[in-house]
Amino acid sequence: DSAVRRVLLREERLVFAMHQSHPWAHNHEGLYLAEVADQNLMLYPNTPKPNFSTQILALLSEHGLEPKHHKIVREIQLALGLVAAGEGVAIVPESSKAILIPGLHYIPLLDNDAVSPIFLATRSMDDSDYIHSLFDCIYQIYDEEGIPYQRYQAWARIAWRMRLEQRLLHKYAKIFYAISVYLHVIFSTNYLL
Repeated sequence: DSAVRRVLLREERLVFAMHQSHPWAHNHEGLYLAEVADQNLMLYPNTPKPNFSTQILALLSEHGLEPKHHKIVREIQLALGLVAAGEGVAIVPESSKAILIPGLHYIPLLDNDAVSPIFLATRSMDDSDYIHSLFDCIYQIYDEEGIPYQRYQAWARIAWRMRLEQRLLHKYAKIFYAISVYLHVIFSTNYLL
C-alpha cells in the first residue's frame, strides 16, 4: 500500500524455546535451524497471514527444511506454555526471554539469518512531530539498552524535503497573492480611466 511506509527499526535474533528436560536444553553454545526439522514445533499466531508463523516457515524453507510436526496456536504465551509443558519447541524472538515460565529454557540460534525484522508502519505523508518524537524515543531506548540498530536516515531527508516544499509553497503563495493584488489595482485603475 503506497499510503503506508514501513520503516525497519532493527533485526532481532531468534532463539529456540524448549522444556528443561529436552536433550538440548543445556546446550548454551546454541543450535542450528536444521536441528528443528524433527521436533514438534509450536508456531504462532494463527491470525490472518502473513505473520510470524509464516516468517518462521519461510526461514525454514530457505534452509531447505520443512518441520515434520508443527502446530500453529493463537499467541506466543500459549506456544511457550505448551513448550514449558514439554509438548514441543518454539522459535521465538530473543526478547521473549523476558517471559519467565518455570521449566522453560532459551537456546541461541546460530544461523546468521535467524532474525526477525521489527518494522514501524506510518502513513507515508505523515510528517508530524509525534512521529519524529516516536523515532527519537525508540532510538533513545535502543541506545540505553545497547540494542544494535541502524538509524533511519531517509526519514530525516523526507521530513526536511517536505518542510522545504511547504516553505516554498508558502513563499510562492505570498508572491502570487501580491501579484494578483497588483494586477487588480492596475486593471481597476485602467478601467476607471
